[in-house]
Amino acid sequence: SDSTLEDSFAMLLRSFNVENKYKIELFFDQSLKENPVGQELHLNLYRILQEQLRNIFKYANGTSIEVDVFTQDGALKMRIADDGVGFDMSVHKGGIGLANMKRRAELFSGKLAVISSPGNGCEISVELPYLSKREIPVILNELKSSL
Repeated sequence: SDSTLEDSFAMLLRSFNVENKYKIELFFDQSLKENPVGQELHLNLYRILQEQLRNIFKYANGTSIEVDVFTQDGALKMRIADDGVGFDMSVHKGGIGLANMKRRAELFSGKLAVISSPGNGCEISVELPYLSKREIPVILNELKSSL
């Protein structure tokens, strides 16, 4: 409950990779260390990563996983990529796991995209609106002055 998103992700990735089957890279933007996300968003991002790790384990047959979490242009972005077998997106529309991840992103007015093709792994991208603690007072002042 008191752990940062980065700490939660690191613990999840360690427990997922207990047999050292995967080469895992985790990148967190410094701005997220300075401006942590709220608990509900924290939990939903964690669950999205957890679900995608489950998909990687069950279907990907890969050896490498990259997880990047950063802010850009007023958005929090999370990218989960693997080097597995991939899949044909025109044939495989997604199962319950992908639908759940998409629904979790949409709960926060975000979107989830999937990029994959046979032999080229899979990449999940999540993009959510995000304001840092520094930006909120500026926006509130702008709103007040426009009233």
